[in-house]
Amino acid sequence: MKKIGIILFFLISSHLGWSTHIVGGGFSYRITSGNNYIFSLTLYFDFINGNLGAKDRNATCFLFAKSTNVLIDSLVLNLVDSSRFLPFTNPNCAAGSNIRTQIFIYEKPYNMDPFEFNDPNGYYLVWERCCRNNGISNILSPGETGQTFYMEFPPVIKNGQSFFNSSPGFIDLNSDYPCVNQPFKISFKAFDPDGDSLVYSLIAPIKGNSTSTRPLRVLPFPAPYALVNWRPGYSANNPLPGNPGLVVNSSNGLVTCVASQVGLFVFSVLCQEFRNGQKIGEIRREMQLNVKDCQPNSPPTLVVKDPARNLLLDKNDTLYLNSGSTQGCYKLKLTDAQINQAVRFRVERLSLNTPLAVQKDTTVKLLQIGDSIAVRFCIPACSNANPTQPWKILLIATDDGCSQPLSDSLNLNLVIKRKPVMPPTIKTIDILADTITVIQTEIFRFRLEALQIEPGDLSVFSTLTDSKGVAISVQTNGITLPAGNGTNRIETSFNWPEICFLPENQPLKLMSIARSTVCDSVKYDTVYQYIRIIPKILEVGITSDYSGKNPIEVFENRNINFTVNGKASENRLVTLSSSGTLVGVPGFSFPGITANGSAVSTFLVNTNCESPGGDFDVKIMSSSLFCGVNFKDSLEYKIRIRKSSDSLGVIPNLITANGDEYNESFNILDILPEDNCKLTFDFIEIFDRWGKRIFYSKDRKFVWKPEQNWEGVFFFALHFKEKTIRDWLTVVR
Repeated sequence: MKKIGIILFFLISSHLGWSTHIVGGGFSYRITSGNNYIFSLTLYFDFINGNLGAKDRNATCFLFAKSTNVLIDSLVLNLVDSSRFLPFTNPNCAAGSNIRTQIFIYEKPYNMDPFEFNDPNGYYLVWERCCRNNGISNILSPGETGQTFYMEFPPVIKNGQSFFNSSPGFIDLNSDYPCVNQPFKISFKAFDPDGDSLVYSLIAPIKGNSTSTRPLRVLPFPAPYALVNWRPGYSANNPLPGNPGLVVNSSNGLVTCVASQVGLFVFSVLCQEFRNGQKIGEIRREMQLNVKDCQPNSPPTLVVKDPARNLLLDKNDTLYLNSGSTQGCYKLKLTDAQINQAVRFRVERLSLNTPLAVQKDTTVKLLQIGDSIAVRFCIPACSNANPTQPWKILLIATDDGCSQPLSDSLNLNLVIKRKPVMPPTIKTIDILADTITVIQTEIFRFRLEALQIEPGDLSVFSTLTDSKGVAISVQTNGITLPAGNGTNRIETSFNWPEICFLPENQPLKLMSIARSTVCDSVKYDTVYQYIRIIPKILEVGITSDYSGKNPIEVFENRNINFTVNGKASENRLVTLSSSGTLVGVPGFSFPGITANGSAVSTFLVNTNCESPGGDFDVKIMSSSLFCGVNFKDSLEYKIRIRKSSDSLGVIPNLITANGDEYNESFNILDILPEDNCKLTFDFIEIFDRWGKRIFYSKDRKFVWKPEQNWEGVFFFALHFKEKTIRDWLTVVR
């Protein structure tokens, strides 16, 4: 058993009739670790009218066992926070209300030893203080009536097992006050960290044992405790006159009323804690409500019409809407009897399948009586809600009246049908035939455009196949197919580069597909373009400046030469070359050459004594290699190399010197060939019959004419470098 300290009591006569102006409060406790707990007492103090002497720095509480009412311990809870005040739902209502409520928090860490706190019936904690406000309307002698705050809690061990628990804790209150003949609500909801079940009810406030002569340091009196004395017509379940009177919702702790009388009314809410169907504890919150005579106020009004059926909707009705690829918004009508009053319009989700985007919070102001304003309610793009799983929403219109805003609400089911999604379109921008013809190596390009009217993802991809459906290797050939990604519009192009590729199976088929994703709906459009690639014919030519006969005769020790010109279109490389039996013959020359567009070379046959005689052929070719094809043109010539003979033919041997001018001299010019490799003239000698040389000449054009008295037989020797011919001739007259 913990040792209980001696408590001294001082009777101070000046305390007679002293009101604390504590307007409410209650206990709670929470586990921190193991068997360590923190006990808390929350008090609400009238900051404007309160007695400063009632702001205690600590609160001495007593802890008892429920089954025996035996005092277990005394706990001195210290003031840890007094900085906060209860807020107003509408802060503007604080002005002129004469209400400002300060919050005092008292706490004490405490260890509950399992060997001491194992009574299965549990324990209770109590704190007593006198006195209440004199102005309280529903109890007798409030200035002489004490306040007692009370909490029950379970042991820390049950059936030999640790029993961990934290009490429920009431959520924060507000300073709102009821107005006569106006609906009022205030939440006494509590949160239980252990997930225990909570049940709420009204209960009489406890008077206890404190008095005006002994307001503090009351002896540790065990239960039961005296309750407040109600004025006639009032009770725990009817603490406030109204229509309806004050009640609390047993499941959520919401306190509501429509007060019918001005005054200050005290009441208390009990929150019982259940685990596995068994009560394990309880907390209480006592509070005063200051009912005032306020300016008249009426709630705003929401008017929702089904646009399709032209019907006004009521609670739980179904609104049928259509959704598209963009946010769809609808107008709702909002009215309020009060002018220049801000009205807050909210949309809240009531079902998990309703998107967060549906929620909305906006404020509007009506400027004159009977005025109405349109507020927008929007659904996200691509919404879909079928009749079996409609969206559930709550529309709320709340004014800023005092002391609490008034509201109108409408819960609706939304059935939303998604409009059909329009497919994309794709087409060529440039005007093209169904089948286009492209010359090999021609650079070709055309553009395509894909459009998507509705917002969404848009992409373009393409394939290129031959007439048998075999894919063309676009990457290898440097071909660029139409492709791209975007939203509403994509412009792309087909690019055919300067390549030699000549498909075998034609025409080629380009298939370009536009793919759009709108509202999870995938749509396509396709365009086809046929392409035929035709081979390019390169123009190649050859000319020469030779205009003579063919065959071309060339004598020994002679030459012939002329210029040959080869050309190729588009300034492409052209090559001159030669072939045939003449190639390799000594004295023949035709240098091969390669140039852009035009190539020039010289054809030469230069004979000498070693040159073979005979007929030869030669082909001079102009060629240009283009995309693996050799385009060419040629000239063909026959070359005849003439070799000289070593024969002179018939040498004349008769001279008739008779003066008739015929055959009167001797020469061989007509039968003597040009000097050649076999017969080159050196000199001539003529001798008389006695062997005397009578004529000598080195001129191959010599002419010997006998003198007048010469007649008979003469001898001559024709000397050539290669040989000598000797013969005779006769001179007659």
